[in-house]
Amino acid sequence: MNQVVGFQITAKDESLLNGFYASAFGWEGRPGPHEHVTDVDTGNSTLDGSIIGRGEYIPDYVSLIIASDDLEGTLHRITEAGGGMIRPPFTLENGDRLAIAEDPEGHVLTLIHRPAT
Repeated sequence: MNQVVGFQITAKDESLLNGFYASAFGWEGRPGPHEHVTDVDTGNSTLDGSIIGRGEYIPDYVSLIIASDDLEGTLHRITEAGGGMIRPPFTLENGDRLAIAEDPEGHVLTLIHRPAT
């Protein structure tokens, strides 16, 4: 099953958005793994989130993060259903594999495969 396990929200002003989500929803921000990334604790242990500063290579978007045991197969199903691939699978330093796709209206879908530990 492909479950939503997180989200990403890009921000022009990271402090402003962190403050907004803290005030409006009680979400707590903490420094993320990279500069201009805030990890967001929503109070739900199965849903990770982050606020990411926009930059030259980071456009304005909100993305669902969807767990996948088969990135290539999921990308195939996405394209067959009318979506598209933005970035093919790649591996992060921590061993997680990601791929970035879009639905037929251009909404960003980040697919993640976390290897068994």
